[in-house]
Amino acid sequence: MTRNKIEETLQGLLDRLPGGNKEVCRLGGGLSEAVLVQLETPTGPQVLKIQPAAAENDFFTRIAPNHFPDVNWLPVIYESGLEHGYHWLLMEYIPNALATDRYNFDQTALAVLRELHQVFDVMPNQCWEDHTWSSEQLSVAEKYLPATTMTQMYQIYEQYLVRRKTSVSLCIGDPNAPNWLVRDNGEIVLIDWQMVCQDHIALDLAGWVSNVAPFAALEEIAAIYLGNTSQNSRALAKDFFIFCCRRWTTNFWRSEISTKPEMWTRANEYMVKRLPGWMDENVKASGLL
Repeated sequence: MTRNKIEETLQGLLDRLPGGNKEVCRLGGGLSEAVLVQLETPTGPQVLKIQPAAAENDFFTRIAPNHFPDVNWLPVIYESGLEHGYHWLLMEYIPNALATDRYNFDQTALAVLRELHQVFDVMPNQCWEDHTWSSEQLSVAEKYLPATTMTQMYQIYEQYLVRRKTSVSLCIGDPNAPNWLVRDNGEIVLIDWQMVCQDHIALDLAGWVSNVAPFAALEEIAAIYLGNTSQNSRALAKDFFIFCCRRWTTNFWRSEISTKPEMWTRANEYMVKRLPGWMDENVKASGLL
């Protein structure tokens, strides 16, 4: 999006939507190309989100009404549409971030993911994100990680190719901690459905975990996700481990194709420092190699 096109689209929407809307501030759009604007309206604060991709609008107009009509963990969508070639959503403003001490092991958040993953019968849509881990993406990590770590990663990649189709469902694709907000009444809400997809459930588990966690922690998270039932949390934790490797190495590739490469610098430095030791400590613990 060019700046002029953003402003043209925004002004066109403000002129067309019910009167009394006033821009309060621009909200952080993260690493995406989306623009978020907080509005003051006659009925209270709302958020206008404008983006070139159609996936999020597709989810809220086609999938959510059929599969999640009454859940409280989705933001309220007041209106949506297409303006000047860009997709837009007018949605609820949710004021509170998820507290950092709730990351990784929060039972409510993991229950939301478990509910999401009960949807299996959604046909793929061409506008949805493709989260396939390719060997070309993995090879970018060779610029950042030592050869011994990359040898392990390529072995894990072979496991990924075998396992990735074994537990496919609807996934948000990017449930990282900043995408969870909290209403004033304490309800947790999962936002940002730009990367919605159909993939292995471990894709979302790996997206939820907020740091390079040891395999024992992945097992614990998997057990909470499964509801601490008799189901085999270790088997899920192995897939979880594989998809953590996918996520963290693919981030090197994403940083190189991003329009905001500077925002990846700290994350890349963290991965370069942590991944070799993490692999050495946990690849055997997982039982995968």
